[in-house]
Amino acid sequence: AADRKRRVAEMLRVVQLAGYEARYPGELSGGQQQRVAVARALVVEPEILLLDEPLSNLDANLREEMRFEIRRLHEAFGITTLYVTHDQAEAMVISDRIAVLERGRVAQIGTADEVFLQPRTRFVAEFIGKTNLVEGVALTADTVARGSVRLRIGGDGLVAGARVAVSIRPHDIALTDGAAPGVNALRGTVQRASFLGDSVDYQVQVADSDVVLRVAAPAGLRRRAGEAVGLSIDPAACIPLAATEERR
Repeated sequence: AADRKRRVAEMLRVVQLAGYEARYPGELSGGQQQRVAVARALVVEPEILLLDEPLSNLDANLREEMRFEIRRLHEAFGITTLYVTHDQAEAMVISDRIAVLERGRVAQIGTADEVFLQPRTRFVAEFIGKTNLVEGVALTADTVARGSVRLRIGGDGLVAGARVAVSIRPHDIALTDGAAPGVNALRGTVQRASFLGDSVDYQVQVADSDVVLRVAAPAGLRRRAGEAVGLSIDPAACIPLAATEERR
């Protein structure tokens, strides 16, 4: 009994709930209740810890707080943890490695950097973060065309004539005052501008095409709907993917 009390007290200290021993569940906040649930799982010293959508019922601020708390506990105990979530931000903050599942099968396994910067399929590209997908046809080993739009990619592994979807993250597109000469320099018109506090989310119609790109720009760079802008994209940020993927 003494050992049990000691272990309970130690676990409450670890999850920063020392002094809350006598409280009922209804007297705890949502975040505190989640910490109790984690403590109950850890106190038995499991070899593997399974957390299935543990933060799904919390508000946005508590979710963010608990992400870092769960990561801290993982590092403190060193227990192998399988964390199931549909929240991409949670997966990227908490995990050492991420497995992206599509229709019950593993689409890609890698670090947060790998699955975000080098997605292997269009499903992974769209699921992990926001992206633009421009579908076209490979003109050469390193160039994709959609109508009048030409996009140079960072590699040279394309097969001429093959259908390709190019993934471009919104933050990898730079807004300019006009289409400067160079690779992947485009002209367009702002369709919509949404101020998000620390950034602005733009929707830009590329000139003489049906391509519409989302652009994430610093909040200090403001453009209005209807304004003509230039777009500049580093070829290394253009990731080629198969244009279509079979449903399995």
